[in-house]
Amino acid sequence: MRTVADLKGRNIGLASPDQDRAYLTAALRKAGLSIGDVDTTTVGPGSAAVARTLESGRIAAYAGTLTDFFAFDDAGLPVRDITPPGLEELPAGGYVVRTQTLENSDVPVRFFRALARGTYAGLQRPKAAEAAARQAAPEEWGEPEKARGLLAELSRTLAPLDGRTFGEIRPARWSNAQNLLLESGALEKPVDLTTLLATDVLQRINDFDRAATLATADAWLTKHTPAQQGSAP
Repeated sequence: MRTVADLKGRNIGLASPDQDRAYLTAALRKAGLSIGDVDTTTVGPGSAAVARTLESGRIAAYAGTLTDFFAFDDAGLPVRDITPPGLEELPAGGYVVRTQTLENSDVPVRFFRALARGTYAGLQRPKAAEAAARQAAPEEWGEPEKARGLLAELSRTLAPLDGRTFGEIRPARWSNAQNLLLESGALEKPVDLTTLLATDVLQRINDFDRAATLATADAWLTKHTPAQQGSAP
């Protein structure tokens, strides 16, 4: 498969039955096709098993996330990104919190602020991010260069859109996502996005000391970096 147009009449594997089906629908539309021009099978998140399914030809392509495709790489299966240009304006990730919880507890804001601080430290101090990742999941660092490449790609997706505000919400992107879900049949009718997107907490989430955060990251890296052994004269 070299282009999305080549998928006509083929079976496409999906990581999820809603989000990835919607994304596939948009990609097909850009190639002049519709979701009805292909078959789809939900095969789950990227794994060695999904890689074997793709390699066997039972699915001709796969719609998933960045981490799914790195899982294929770990399984020794080379893949090609055939996503057509123009599908970048979609939201990535997100958290769902009940309105009552958000209004009556500071726990969600504290959690998101901690996440923002950790992300900021990781972006600004990639060596600390790598050391922390190695400590948390050493089994994923069997091939350091591949793991380092995944970490770099993930870091790129986590960088704030405006260069500073973590968790920034852009309603237009969510509207685009909703339109895709409607077109793919994952949603039966549109919802009022203004009732779902909480933008009033962003200032509180981002209210942390950047310098102190980096100082903490530097101190942690120093503590967890093995001392270099010198040689006797």
